[in-house]
Amino acid sequence: MEKRKIPGIKSGIIADDRPDIEKEISALLKKKDKDFLTITQVIQGISIKTLRYSGLNKKSKLKEIQKKLTPVLGRTLSFYQGARSTYIGLSMPNEQIVLNMIRKKTKISAAQLIQYLPMLKANGICAINDLLTKGVIKSAINESYKIFLSQSDASSKNVQVLQKNQAENQTENQAKNQTKSQIRQDTEKKDLKAFKSAYDKVGRGRNFVLIHLIREYLKWPEERFDQVLAQLAGQYRIELQGGDPSAMTQKQIAGSFTDEKGRLRITVSWRN
Repeated sequence: MEKRKIPGIKSGIIADDRPDIEKEISALLKKKDKDFLTITQVIQGISIKTLRYSGLNKKSKLKEIQKKLTPVLGRTLSFYQGARSTYIGLSMPNEQIVLNMIRKKTKISAAQLIQYLPMLKANGICAINDLLTKGVIKSAINESYKIFLSQSDASSKNVQVLQKNQAENQTENQAKNQTKSQIRQDTEKKDLKAFKSAYDKVGRGRNFVLIHLIREYLKWPEERFDQVLAQLAGQYRIELQGGDPSAMTQKQIAGSFTDEKGRLRITVSWRN
């Protein structure tokens, strides 16, 4: 018997009370005084309520975390791939990340810096070389032939130029993200309206409507249908009910849902 699990369904959560995971992660970064944290640090640092609403828990795997969080990040945060770990951090150019780390460490070896950057080695070296070329940072070699990096004494003007470019890039990225967010919101509204219309037409005034009939009517891809249903349930607009599946065909059961506790959900009712 095929079962479908609805990701992120949390009955009882009202739309206006939805956790803002990006805001919570940003607050965590500020509290830790960090530009970025590993995925593990982020998951351990945010509330269980927020994780559950996002369909995650403290033991969720990396791929699942990225899949669930990618759609809700983007305004101020981004994923970063390092040599050893995956990170979530403030959206900024690689050069700014490097400069901020050098400022905090005052004096750090190039090898140490590369090791702790939330980016691949080649990208880190490229960012360091760009900052050296622009005169924003300087290098020095000690008696052990180790290269140390620090902010240039005469780099204030260059830093201002770098920050100006960063601000312009950030403004451009925010505009793009706002456009994407608006498109996503418009799509969600259309999908929710279409789902309600299908519920009314299939149900013909009945309070309890078979879920598989709505699925068959809409003919949406499985992931899209599941996502809309999850959103409606998460916003507490609908209720999902179980029932006796003995009179149903395998196809009808496959078109129904199994919730996170393994319970088969057969019908849906709209909350007034």
